[in-house]
Amino acid sequence: MYVRSTKITAQDVRHAVSLVPAVIIIDGVREFTPRRHYTHGCQFYLGGVGMRHRRASAHDPDWMAATWTDWGIVINRLYQIDPDAQIGYYKNYDHFMTETARQQPLRKELAPWLQTA
Repeated sequence: MYVRSTKITAQDVRHAVSLVPAVIIIDGVREFTPRRHYTHGCQFYLGGVGMRHRRASAHDPDWMAATWTDWGIVINRLYQIDPDAQIGYYKNYDHFMTETARQQPLRKELAPWLQTA
C-alpha cells in the first residue's frame, strides 16, 4: 500500500498498524519522496496472524494476508491524521468512505469505520 501525504509519516503507519490485533507489517515501511505536492511517502504490506487470517499473502507466502477489514481500519486511522492523503487508490478520505460503503459486506461489523461516520 502506498501512502502519499503532507502529514502521515512511517511512524504513523507503524502506530496505526500496532493498534489492530493480529496484524503486522511485512518487511517494514519503505519511505520515499513522492511527486506532486506531498511531502511524505511510504509503502507497506500487511500480514495477519491467527485464525481469522486464512489466505496466503501475495507479497510473502510465509505470512497470511490481512483482511479487507484490517486494511480498512488501518487506512481509516491514517485518514484521521490527514484526510487529504492519497492512500492506495483512494484519493482522499471522502473517496475511501464512498468506495468502502459501496463494497461493504452484508455483515456490517466487518467495516467498523463506516459505523462511526
